[in-house]
Amino acid sequence: MTTAQLGNGVEIVSKANAVLDTLRALGQAGVPQIAESIGEPVSSVYRLVANLCEAGWVEHGTQRGRYRIGSKIVTLGGLVESRLDIQRISRDVLWPLRSSTAGTWSLYVRRGLRAVCIEVVSDLVSAQFSLRVGDSLPLDIGAASLLLVAFMPASEREAALEQLLATRPSGRSTAQTRNRFRTDADQARRTGLAIDLEETSPGVATIGAPVLNRRGEIEGAITLTGVDPAHARTSAVRPPADLVSRAAADVSARLGHHEGIAHDADHAPVLG
Repeated sequence: MTTAQLGNGVEIVSKANAVLDTLRALGQAGVPQIAESIGEPVSSVYRLVANLCEAGWVEHGTQRGRYRIGSKIVTLGGLVESRLDIQRISRDVLWPLRSSTAGTWSLYVRRGLRAVCIEVVSDLVSAQFSLRVGDSLPLDIGAASLLLVAFMPASEREAALEQLLATRPSGRSTAQTRNRFRTDADQARRTGLAIDLEETSPGVATIGAPVLNRRGEIEGAITLTGVDPAHARTSAVRPPADLVSRAAADVSARLGHHEGIAHDADHAPVLG
C-alpha cells in the first residue's frame, strides 16, 4: 500500500467516524443533515452511508430517508463494554482524589439484594472507617444501596422492594416503609445523589452518586464517607457532593455514558 493509499484510507475512516458520531448525537438523520453536520458534500455522504449500510455499521431508520447506527456497531459496543473493568476505571478516577479529600472513597455494585463494596480508596486519616472490599449492605440501607435501587427499571425496583421487605422482621413491612422507600428512590433518581447521615458509619455522613453505562443503566455507585454530619442538611454539603458527582460522572463517561447526570445536593434524600 502506497503512502497516498494509506492517507486516503485514514481519511475515509475519519469521515465514517464523523458520520457515526453524528448519528449517535442525533439518533436518526437524513443524508443532507449528516452532510451539513460533518461538512462534506451530500453526494459523497450518500456513497459513504451506502457503504456503511452494506457493512452493517449504519441502517435505515424508522422514517423514510433517515439512518441510524447499525446493529453491528451496537453489538461491538456491547462487547467492548462487557470487557471494561469498572473496578479498574473507578480506581483510576478515585486514586488521585485520596490526598485532596478527607474521607474514604468506595465503589459499590449490586449483587442480588445487597450492595457489595468492590473498591476502596482512602487517605491515612480516614482508615478509621474500616471499610473493606467485600463488605456489603442490604439494598434498603445506605446511600449506595438507595442509588442502586433508584436507577433500576421501575418493575425491577418494585420486585426488589417486595423481596427486601419479605426478609424483614414482621412489623417492619408496612405501607409506610414501602412509601418511604419509593419516595427516597424517586428523589435519588431525580437528584442524582443520596446522603447517608450516620446510617452506615456512626459519626460521619456518606454521599453517593450513580455510575451509569452507555445505555444509561446503573452499573454501580461511588460514595465518599467522612463528611461532617452537621453539614449533611446544609449548603455546606454542596462542595463534597459536587466532587462525588464529578467522580461518578467521570467513571460513567469512561464506561461510555455521554449524557450529563443532574445532581441537586439541596434536595437529595437524607437517610438515617
